[in-house]
Amino acid sequence: MVLDGSVANPNGGRPRRLGCALCGTSDGRRGRLDATQGGRVPETWIRFQAAIGFLDGYHNDNGDFRYTGNYSETGIHFYGEYGVTDWLTVIGAWAPFQVYRLGQLGGTTVTRPTDPLLGVRFGLLRKEFRLSFELDTRFPFVTDRAFTPFFEIDEATHEVGEQLGYLRVGSGVFDVEPRFQIGWGTGRGHFGTEFGWRFRTGGFQDAMVFMMEGGYRFHPKVYATVRIVQLLARGSVEPLPNTGSPSGVTNGTSYFAFAFEVDYLLNERALSVGVVAEGATFYERQAGGPVFSLYLAKKWDGS
Repeated sequence: MVLDGSVANPNGGRPRRLGCALCGTSDGRRGRLDATQGGRVPETWIRFQAAIGFLDGYHNDNGDFRYTGNYSETGIHFYGEYGVTDWLTVIGAWAPFQVYRLGQLGGTTVTRPTDPLLGVRFGLLRKEFRLSFELDTRFPFVTDRAFTPFFEIDEATHEVGEQLGYLRVGSGVFDVEPRFQIGWGTGRGHFGTEFGWRFRTGGFQDAMVFMMEGGYRFHPKVYATVRIVQLLARGSVEPLPNTGSPSGVTNGTSYFAFAFEVDYLLNERALSVGVVAEGATFYERQAGGPVFSLYLAKKWDGS
């Protein structure tokens, strides 16, 4: 299950999902809507995140739940940003290690990296109010390979039913995603929203991306963020039958997801740790379930 979102950084930097993330709303992403740092740039962020998702079934093209037995993903994700100037930031995200475990039919385990993401962000306004434009590209680094078929399973008898698709870990297509971001913040909290459009090659459906988040500092070292993210596949080209994947790395994936994150500052303006809990209320063409992750983030700034 692959969800995109933003991981807010209460210290004004922008650590990002988690790259092609594991299920959840954090594409390793950062608090790019948090304007609490004003104009003190350039900034550099590096984020290391370990996540695990417990997913209990597949949601088809209509969002209907189909029981498929146990499925889980475990991954190690890196995200980084480098502030070249006070208006230009270079972004990179990648998970070099991701384990996909499908429990049915004796079990299948696939270990692969994810498709890497590179992007640039242009800061149009800074200070307490932030307006920016970002352009991200995800590259088909991982071979688009159908590792194993997966089926609907009768939950009572465990008999194998209709084939729903294949476990896939690479889309095999390029994703190009422009995003417009508006945010406002002070030293006590922030609020922001973002709208983007995901253009996909290979005949895949494009998708609308929407995100909204808010955060508050409860203690000089403790900052909490609540986030919602929607990915909605659009277009006249419908996904072919039997092309679903529990990983969500396929055509036509949609979801409405949420996340709650708590960040603890270990070293003033430098090193922080955090925990993230993620889930969703709506899915299409992927497995569903909660995701939990821990992260360590490090920041350098040019102030």
